[in-house]
Amino acid sequence: MRPRPNRAAGGSLHSSSSSSLSNALKRKRVSYDPLSPSTASRSSDSGDDLNRLPTLSSSSSSVKDRRKKKVTTIRANDDARRCEAFDNDKDEEETVDKEDNKVLKKDLLARRIHTAFVLNALSEMEKGNNEPLISLTGQLSGELFTPEGLAPSQVYHTVSTLVGQVDRLDNRAATPLINAVINLNGIDVNPATLGFSDRRFFSSLVRIHGQFLGVLVSSMPKWYAEVARRIVGMFSSSKEWSLERWHVLLRYLVGLVPTSASALQNAIVKLFPYKYDDAVTLLRYVSNILRVAEYVPDLRASIWGVLIERAVELDVDIENKIEELEEEEEEEDEDDEIDEEDSHEVKIVIEDDLNSWRSIKLKKSISLEDRFEEDEEILDAQLTAGHGNEHGHDHETDPSTVKNMAIKLDYLIAVLIQSLKTSFNRATSDDSLLLYSELLSHFIKYVLPTHRTHAVQFLFFSISQVSPDFTDAFLALLLETALSPSEMIVQRQMAMTYLASYVARARAVDRTQLRSVVSIVCGWITRYVNEREKEALAVNDMSRFRMFYSVVQGLFYIFCFHHSSLLVDDDVTITGSSNITATTTTASIVTAGSSGRSIDNGTMSWACDVSAVLQRAISTRFNPLKWCNPTVVTMFAKIAQREGAAYCFSVMEQNRRVGRVAAAAAASMVTADVDDHKLKTNMMRPLEGYFPFDPVILKRTSKMVQHEYISWDEVSGDLSDDESEDDDDDDDDSDNESESESESDSDVDASEI
Repeated sequence: MRPRPNRAAGGSLHSSSSSSLSNALKRKRVSYDPLSPSTASRSSDSGDDLNRLPTLSSSSSSVKDRRKKKVTTIRANDDARRCEAFDNDKDEEETVDKEDNKVLKKDLLARRIHTAFVLNALSEMEKGNNEPLISLTGQLSGELFTPEGLAPSQVYHTVSTLVGQVDRLDNRAATPLINAVINLNGIDVNPATLGFSDRRFFSSLVRIHGQFLGVLVSSMPKWYAEVARRIVGMFSSSKEWSLERWHVLLRYLVGLVPTSASALQNAIVKLFPYKYDDAVTLLRYVSNILRVAEYVPDLRASIWGVLIERAVELDVDIENKIEELEEEEEEEDEDDEIDEEDSHEVKIVIEDDLNSWRSIKLKKSISLEDRFEEDEEILDAQLTAGHGNEHGHDHETDPSTVKNMAIKLDYLIAVLIQSLKTSFNRATSDDSLLLYSELLSHFIKYVLPTHRTHAVQFLFFSISQVSPDFTDAFLALLLETALSPSEMIVQRQMAMTYLASYVARARAVDRTQLRSVVSIVCGWITRYVNEREKEALAVNDMSRFRMFYSVVQGLFYIFCFHHSSLLVDDDVTITGSSNITATTTTASIVTAGSSGRSIDNGTMSWACDVSAVLQRAISTRFNPLKWCNPTVVTMFAKIAQREGAAYCFSVMEQNRRVGRVAAAAAASMVTADVDDHKLKTNMMRPLEGYFPFDPVILKRTSKMVQHEYISWDEVSGDLSDDESEDDDDDDDDSDNESESESESDSDVDASEI
């Protein structure tokens, strides 16, 4: 719209300026018209000079005069056109003025009506008559911006009146009205769907709504919790056009009430999407509360705590559902004999690495990997369009299915890893260390005590490799927890599995850190053997030594991956980040057999005296080769023999013979009606082969950590060629053993390596 000219007092600016401009143009035309009498007379007066040869000065003067006349003529023509256009706009502006006046008068009337209605309702409320207030509340609670509801202008006038009357709303009868304004319907509407006039008032309504909330929480802080729930609730449902204004409003309210962090935290926890909600809702909510953590630093630790806690819950729920599906499959196998070609079953190997701890049979309709690409395309479409599947395949997008839950967890972990790495890159050194410290506390609280998570721990696997300081801190935390006598045994065992798996798999763990960890572990094993081996000779129940077996198994696992980094040519002194020094000595070991590699004393040695410690540990009464996981023991025995570090197969063979005799004796006692419960009370089961950082099957998470991850193929060398031959021998041996012995040994077969 063309801007209107200002009105001068006592007259029209348009009329005065127009007449003066016209007079000026007329004067210019008279002065510079080449056909005017004055110009003609000047030409005739100079006619006698035409036959004379012009001088240089007279010629230059005439050229200048002609140029001046030409420029003056052009300017006069432009002014004339401008004046004509100005005259034409006069009528149009007068028409617009009339229309605007009508709109302004109508708006002024509407404002007066709504103001009077609101003030009357409040006055009647104070007199004890709540009917007008109930009517006002009903109008604000209904559907707005529809033919049946209030228009944006009407809502604007009502809320703007309430802004100045907030002190009168501190009344129990006004509670429904305050809730109606806080949860105003239509405030999240897309402005592009509104008409021109409604869009103008909608912008004002958004501003006045935020102003009302600010005045409300400032004068009555008890309403902050409800306001926080309203804003946080929009994080999972709002679209892009409204998210920014909700964050601006929340930042504004936090500045008004700095002590409101607890109410905001409660709202974030309470409104976190349920684990069965769709992935679009979850990821939208997560991205928004991560943004809140940026401008409300007091809530950063609690926000990351709830994120990690919910990720753990989702991970565990997937594991539980897989176990339920396994049980259903086992029941079906017992009831019916299904032909292998008709069953359409697939075998999903969850871990295909050194410690493949189990395999699961699932039908194709519920497989984690079957049609995985199709599920990702569906979820990508959801994330792009912001809504569910439009093709009617409800069973494909049902969030309660295992595969969709796995995809959702995959997206969640990938988002968290990316967000943390971005934060660490932007933050200062001190702030990064503070954030990392907060994350480690969440790891101890939520992740470490949880049994058999398969994905969420890779969040810490990745971020702990951002810097050497982070890696040192993570290793120190795991070592301290695993070897602390004040911690619970279960917690210590889990910390040891994390330590062994992390040292084996994390590419950021350098040789110094590796040898520091091995030195501390070897020192602990040596002290334990010295202090408690006599106790092992006096008892039959070996379960009291579970921590010893966990530590030894962890050392076996680390040795399998990094034995080459532990073999040195000369004596060296290793000082780790924990300031513990270990000096290597010449290895005193049993020379390997024909299949092993001979090591001559004095020419090669083992860092941290690891070979001597291992050989002594497997030879003690504790007999760790019997109680550690068979898969880990088998692989360690192969590598230790090949490298000449220790010889295990004679002890393993003796354990097999003793196991067969014990199993036969147990079977005869059961046949003789001996109480089986008493028989098994003092029997210890071998350790399970769970290592948290075994390969993850989630595709996005796996891709994000692939450059930080050491796979078994990188270090196995020629061992994989020998596995197929050994597997046949192991299978023959296991067939000869009784069922009771196989149950007590482990839930992992050596053939799964």
